[in-house]
Amino acid sequence: MILFCVGMLLAGCAVPSTQPRKSAPVSSTAPTYQPAVTLGTPSVLTELEPAPQTPAKPAPAKKATPKPDKIVRVLLLEEGKSAYVKHSGRVNIYTQDGSKKYKISAAGTVSIKTHRNNQVQAGTLVAAQPIIIEPVGGTILEWDKNKYTGKFVVLPGKTFMLLEYVPLEQYLYGVLPYEMHHTWALEALKAQAVAARTYTLKSIEKKVEEPFDLYNDVRSQVYKGGGQVYDNVKQAVDQTRGEVLSYKGELFFTYYHGNCGGATDHVQIWNKKAPNIKPLSGATCKFDSHSKSYNFKQDLSNAA
Repeated sequence: MILFCVGMLLAGCAVPSTQPRKSAPVSSTAPTYQPAVTLGTPSVLTELEPAPQTPAKPAPAKKATPKPDKIVRVLLLEEGKSAYVKHSGRVNIYTQDGSKKYKISAAGTVSIKTHRNNQVQAGTLVAAQPIIIEPVGGTILEWDKNKYTGKFVVLPGKTFMLLEYVPLEQYLYGVLPYEMHHTWALEALKAQAVAARTYTLKSIEKKVEEPFDLYNDVRSQVYKGGGQVYDNVKQAVDQTRGEVLSYKGELFFTYYHGNCGGATDHVQIWNKKAPNIKPLSGATCKFDSHSKSYNFKQDLSNAA
């Protein structure tokens, strides 16, 4: 059962049944996520000075430079043998170490497939190391009928992994409308944005040594790319930028679901090592009976 309830449509954050294959992740250069900017303390004069004859012209206010988003590594395809990635415009394709690279200057399709000796081929590039497909100048990548704004990373092996590296807030644009209907009230979408952002950052924190941070389905959060962004979803994400949930100064996994069935149980029913904290200790749900999935029937007469 899932413990943090904000009235979602799709169940998220299930515990994955398999451990991800170990593979050297592509390094990310994104700095630590710091949504808030602390302004410096103004200096204090220690001696009185004569007032100037003419008022001093005030110095122009300095604008705080926004910190870049954390980069989220989303697993799109786990055991790939072949895949086709469409691109709406220019792309750069190169190996992780930059030793092999080439550019495509027009829209088209990049073929990805396994190669001998645990190598992978993307377009004309063959390597035994990660290959990056990077969109240039607003190019959109498309795979499995979903559109993406981040760069694709292909991890080689007997089969390959296809990942998207995407900034956090862009990632949330592609989560919200698939975990809550995009026509719902703005405040509900904002609550979902805070829950999803917290869950994402906690996952990044826990998956540093893994090749990816999140699945693109209910094992983590449903994500179908940020290529199509609804106005009210963007508004909800933008207006809550930097807002997360914490308990005693620490982020925690903000599990959520479509319907709690009347109540949730303690998080330790999943994992005995999970933190014993009040936000994850279970709660009664008062509004779940309004959901179409509150009552259901299952015929077990023919069950094996």
